[in-house]
Amino acid sequence: LWFGLIFYGYRHLSLPLEFHETRVKLVQSGLSQQLKWSYAQLENNFNLHLNLSQEGAPADIIIWPESAVAFDLVNDLHYQNKIREILKDDQVLISGFIYHEESAYNSLGVFTKNTGLNGLYHKHHLVPFGEYIPLAKYLPLETIARGIGGLAPGKGAKTLYLPFNFPSVSPAICYESIFSNQIIEHAHPPEWILIITNDAWYGNSRGPYQHLAEAQLRAIEEGLPVVRVGYNGISAIISPTGKILEEIPLGKQGILVHKIPKRLP
Repeated sequence: LWFGLIFYGYRHLSLPLEFHETRVKLVQSGLSQQLKWSYAQLENNFNLHLNLSQEGAPADIIIWPESAVAFDLVNDLHYQNKIREILKDDQVLISGFIYHEESAYNSLGVFTKNTGLNGLYHKHHLVPFGEYIPLAKYLPLETIARGIGGLAPGKGAKTLYLPFNFPSVSPAICYESIFSNQIIEHAHPPEWILIITNDAWYGNSRGPYQHLAEAQLRAIEEGLPVVRVGYNGISAIISPTGKILEEIPLGKQGILVHKIPKRLP
């Protein structure tokens, strides 16, 4: 049995990888939690993401991390237009931000130059006491992230069909990536998983490394490649067998351009 498992595992991990032609650009600011939410730095932080997005090799999809933008990119057209200005006609930018409707949501948006918003996803697994208060009616406490009231949950896992025939994607935001079998809309299976996160809360600790390992497990379980983009790391391209193909280290500022691996048969 042991030798059988070793042989199967070795063979599985040795399968040749195939890649889509679509190239993604991961943008990692490397900023600390203090700088990220400093009111005086919000404009500078936004411009930093804009500038990093224009560096390095060209890509089809530019990806910013969870809550990379302190502004509501759906309703605040000033900042949405700044994003659209740096995009080419056949390019997509995906970013995390806080979306405000009747409630506030931790959201991910897909934007193009000509049409603006082209897809929207709301985080559905919220962090207790971090993003919402259990039994809030009886516990008038402030959440870590949003003050009294907190955030509202989305409806569940969702496959986003991207413009320009780019491979379809299943997004997950931060903490959601630890939930086995709950980040894919199985009725509409995607070609890849995108995890955006902000692990700056944990500083230089084991937390970001453990969170990255959970992303590797999701890749293995689903047989899907994972693109993970963290605010200050660890951003990585993960094969559908769980191998890290390339990464930006924790706490470093930089970009990473890579083709999206194809899913396993």
